[in-house]
Formats: sequence, C-alpha cells, structure tokens
Amino acid sequence: MGQSIPLTLFYDGACPFCMREIAWLRQHNDKKFLSFVDISEASFNANDYGLNNDEVNKVLHAQWASGETLRGMEVTRAVYNLIGLGWLVNFTGWPVFNCVFDKLYMSFAKRRILLGSIFSASTNKSCSINEKKHE
Repeated sequence: MGQSIPLTLFYDGACPFCMREIAWLRQHNDKKFLSFVDISEASFNANDYGLNNDEVNKVLHAQWASGETLRGMEVTRAVYNLIGLGWLVNFTGWPVFNCVFDKLYMSFAKRRILLGSIFSASTNKSCSINEKKHE
C-alpha cells in the first residue's frame, strides 16, 4: 500500500499573495509532506473533503491524512513544521502570542485579495491599472 501525503493544504488560486506563498512552499516541499488543492478551481467541492465551502473561502484550511482539519494560523504552523521551518512560526502558538497572531491572521484573511493585488502591483515594473486606462 502506498504512503499517503500527511497534509493537504487548501489554497485560493485567485489570491495573488496566496499564490506566491504556495509557489514558495512547493519549492520547499522536498520531502513531499504536503499536497495542494486549489479551492478556486471549478472542479473543487469542499464537501468532498468534509468541509464547508463558505468557511474554506474565508480561512486557510488544511487536512491531515487522518481527516483532522486545521484552520488559520494552526495551518501555517503545521505546514512550516513539515517543511522543516517550524522555528520561524512556532512562537505564534505559544499561550502569550496565540490569541494575538490568530486575530492578526483573521484580519489578514479578510483582506488577502486586496493585499495580494497591492503586493503584486508593487512588485511589477508597470501598473496594470494604468495599462488598462491607456488601451
């Protein structure tokens, strides 16, 4: 019997910021502990994974091979631990920081598309808004 991938990460392929992070994670997934599912794909059905579509679109989700679901910052901590970089984020789960970082993540999650668009525009040599104006 083949070995299953320990953690499936559900990401929003329509979010520029999310796509940069996923590209980076794919490069660091040397041990193949992560699999990736794009929730923006037309074929994606949250029910296939026992998840709620509205929730998956609001908050980062991941699922262990056992079926246990993670949400928000706990996903980030699990992912970074699997790729060997847990030391970068583990402190966000400590009791004195947990509540703060969970709230910061939720604030980010609500604005991720806007922030991703700003981030993408600031890293391009030209501004797509100006290009559309001059067409």
